[in-house]
Amino acid sequence: MPGVLTACMTEPAATPPALKKTPVVRLPGDDQAGEVIAVPGEPGFYVLGHRTGKVFYVVNNKLDPTPMATVAIKSNPGQDEQGLLGMAFHPNFAQNHLFYLLYTAPNANIHIEELERTSVTSSKPTGKDIWDKPRSQGGEWHNGGQIAFNPKDGGKPLLYHSVGNTQTVAESGKPEGNVGRVLIHDLAGTPGNGTTLGYGLRNPYRMHIDRGTGDMYIGETDDPAGGAVYYSPFTKPTKDYGYRGNNIMNGVTGKEGDKAMIGGIVYRGNKIPGLCGRYFFSTWPGGAVRSLVMKDGKLSGNAMTHNGLGIGGLDSFGEDGEGEMYISTQGGEVYRIEAQ
Repeated sequence: MPGVLTACMTEPAATPPALKKTPVVRLPGDDQAGEVIAVPGEPGFYVLGHRTGKVFYVVNNKLDPTPMATVAIKSNPGQDEQGLLGMAFHPNFAQNHLFYLLYTAPNANIHIEELERTSVTSSKPTGKDIWDKPRSQGGEWHNGGQIAFNPKDGGKPLLYHSVGNTQTVAESGKPEGNVGRVLIHDLAGTPGNGTTLGYGLRNPYRMHIDRGTGDMYIGETDDPAGGAVYYSPFTKPTKDYGYRGNNIMNGVTGKEGDKAMIGGIVYRGNKIPGLCGRYFFSTWPGGAVRSLVMKDGKLSGNAMTHNGLGIGGLDSFGEDGEGEMYISTQGGEVYRIEAQ
């Protein structure tokens, strides 16, 4: 049954334990495995089919072939910036069974839809659209891609949404707008444009809210190639991330190499205590997995590379109903992260 997932809050080990990735499932066909997400307390988890618009249920290391939800999407395999991007469960999911999907719609609009889960492998649309905006520049790039609720909001249905600038550079630097920022949609009200939490972003593909502290981490992608990790504390959120065209600003570790940044998650599970509070992230397409620790608003020590976890084409991080960590790839594979 749905429940409350307790977050470990101990200090992370200065030297984390050695880690390994254990294969769990592979999505059917040539689908790309996107975000991994679960209802707290439930034994299984969901994997987004990025190229098909399907939400698959996995339990006991087996994938149920019947999608829990399917939405019509616009995709561009090979580049994979379009597709089924993100999923979030309502803070009151145990009672109302509502969840949300973020995707690029067939008309190329970026869309957030509300659905109701009717069983672990079935759902139905409620008819409520939270967000439906055309791309101001057309094309297929810079969609952003994350939606999430913050446990520190006290149960309020405030949906956080990382929005790319859809290649509309000038809009990123505006304090108010619809692109190049993190928006908050108050689901208790009437859907509209959302409220800007922070702006000055280029393409925040993966944004994560630490369920232990409420702090936000954003994986931002640069031009030229590379990216940065931005940290935004819950008590004093960042207002302007500084992008005005050309290069993005440095993040907490400066800038990372490779072609794009894949923002990850803060580990708050209980099976690997030494990882508690450590933020994991990666870069694409090389897939080197790195982690860092933030303390008192600053980077504590240096970011480190986890040699046993890297994999080419890493697409997303996520967690199951117990808070254990997973990674997924463009090749359709899903791996669980475990101590060696």
